[in-house]
Amino acid sequence: MRDPWKVLRDLVQSCKLRPKKRLSQNFMVDVSFLRKLVELSKVSGEDVALEIGTGLGFLTAELCEHARYVISVEVDVDLAQLAHSLLAEYSNVDVLNADFLSIAVPKVDTVVSNVPYAFTSKVLLKLVEESDKFRRAALTLQRDVVEKLTSEPGSSKYVALSAIVRTAFTIEAGPVVPSSAFYPRPEVESQMVVLSP
Repeated sequence: MRDPWKVLRDLVQSCKLRPKKRLSQNFMVDVSFLRKLVELSKVSGEDVALEIGTGLGFLTAELCEHARYVISVEVDVDLAQLAHSLLAEYSNVDVLNADFLSIAVPKVDTVVSNVPYAFTSKVLLKLVEESDKFRRAALTLQRDVVEKLTSEPGSSKYVALSAIVRTAFTIEAGPVVPSSAFYPRPEVESQMVVLSP
């Protein structure tokens, strides 16, 4: 995988990259955290992985190094086209320009995503609906959302989303991810989480 920071600098300097706030675009560029998320997914060379949000393809490339095949879904047409060129060296990936919330989830082994924060609840609810389509999901979410998902009934952090997600998944909190791991930096801390149907 090419150095994400260098690719990012080149894209910013060439004016090909302008993150869109309305799509909640923050790109994870820290290789150690990209690798940690793939490690948590437990994806293997026999597996098909589904990625929600291709972005600049940094996580996609890491998945391609470990999975048999990667299906990556990107709603932004500009990013989908850019990702096609950035991922040209990989023959085991299909980048779909589509809205994950509107497609039928294919049968895969694992789901992996740095979930766009503005769409967190909708993505989680869709994964609950489609929980029979995969055996594991490794996600990066806002830290406060992970705290809600892992809270116990009766806790002030336990909300309706906590109850709904827990009906479908066993939830395991992963490492906290600092804002410095992303471009542009989000205003909140993030945390990885593993959902097992």
